[in-house]
Amino acid sequence: MREQDAIQLVKQNISAFNQGDAQGLAATLSENAIYREIATQQTTRGRENVVKAALQWREAFPDVTETIQNIVASGNTVTAEITWEGTHRGTLVTPTGTIPPTGQRMQVQVSQVYTLENGQLKQTNTYFDMMTMLRQLQTKQQQAWQHGQAQPLQMRLTEGVLSQLQ
Repeated sequence: MREQDAIQLVKQNISAFNQGDAQGLAATLSENAIYREIATQQTTRGRENVVKAALQWREAFPDVTETIQNIVASGNTVTAEITWEGTHRGTLVTPTGTIPPTGQRMQVQVSQVYTLENGQLKQTNTYFDMMTMLRQLQTKQQQAWQHGQAQPLQMRLTEGVLSQLQ
């Protein structure tokens, strides 16, 4: 696949996400697609599950948009710098539980690295700062952490991973 075609596929995927178009998202993904969210240490496998995970973000932030700031391709890899913006109007599912709607706006800088195979997205690795997002949402979890009343999310995630390894 030519690099410009690879970039176009990623743009198609982002456009489908912005529109909440499950079929459009699915059309860009390989059957055994993988979505890795580094900040939450979650990995989602399979086209249907990846689409479901994307739509969960849209449920939590119904007006969310991904805006590409920069995008480059090299071989079968596309890297995009993206801004996520949206209003927290639905329940946000996290590895440590759910966060009820806060009504707050968030704007988070994101980097996504896409790997393509046979003209479809095989894997997406997503990097973003969860603490920045939580601070913007003014969640009880984040406020408690600021006041020393709760462990930081990163610490809880790390402990959760370590307990799975034992």
